Amino acid sequence: MVLSNELLSQSAMVAASVTNGAISGFKLDRNNNPLIQTDAPATWGNSGAPTVNDRGQVVGVLTFVSLAPGPEGSIIQGFNFVIPSQVVTDFVRGMPVRLNGGGRFNDAWYAGLHALFTEDWKRALQHFEEADRLHPNQPDVRRLLADAREKVKHPPPKPFPWFWVAIGVVLVSAGGYGWQVLHRWHKNRYRVHPSEVVRLAESGKPPLILDVRRTDLYEQLPLKIKDSVRVGPEDLAASLAGLELDMTRPVVAYCTSPAEDTSARVARELRKVGFKDVRILKGGLKGGLGAWTNAGLPIETRSDLSQVGVELYKALAGDNV
Repeated sequence: MVLSNELLSQSAMVAASVTNGAISGFKLDRNNNPLIQTDAPATWGNSGAPTVNDRGQVVGVLTFVSLAPGPEGSIIQGFNFVIPSQVVTDFVRGMPVRLNGGGRFNDAWYAGLHALFTEDWKRALQHFEEADRLHPNQPDVRRLLADAREKVKHPPPKPFPWFWVAIGVVLVSAGGYGWQVLHRWHKNRYRVHPSEVVRLAESGKPPLILDVRRTDLYEQLPLKIKDSVRVGPEDLAASLAGLELDMTRPVVAYCTSPAEDTSARVARELRKVGFKDVRILKGGLKGGLGAWTNAGLPIETRSDLSQVGVELYKALAGDNV
């Protein structure tokens, strides 16, 4: 809306302003074109101004007002008329006019706004200077141009990036947790509990059980899993040389080392020489043999010890085997 008053400054008279009102009727002009009647105040110079609804949609273009009879012809408010936007669209459709087409000023103006809202002050200043050059002394352009200049000269302090810090903490935590899960899976993917070894034997695929304790630990403990085969981990190749083992048969290695360290090392070496399915008897701090014994599963003595010695040892050791 254009304002004209001797008390207003030059910039105020060209600044945008808005009046409001209601639709009071639908009419036809002399050529039977539809019109929208509104009681929104209007005056000279308002012709061609957009009329918008409460959703910000352009519903028409203000075209003419009503005048009082007589030579003075003063404006009668409450009887102003708007051409519907669809009628305007139909009118220009066959003409060399690009609907929704932008102009150099609009492009510079909206680019400046985007840069301003994204805190790119230097780019905003460039676009607002271009808009001011195309249409000088527009109040909104001058105001944002001054604002951009001030921010280029004195950039405001940036707030602490709490959002990105939180995202970083979440990603690091998720990465650490994922690494732990992956490490645990990688460590335990070949480990089996004693009950799983029993189920494997009952399924018709009895595994070959290898006693891979270090020689010093093997000499200290007179017990071994029943029907297990002794393989020395210190010289695995020499221990395997005298044995005729089926490399396609499931193999379960056990020891008494914490976290089954000896069994894990032997299992890796067995896979390297061609064994297809090598697993590790899980037992924690006592190794696989301790878990097997505590589960009450069959054990036997080494052939070089008497049965009396074995029973005495078992009675003294109890659950600490």
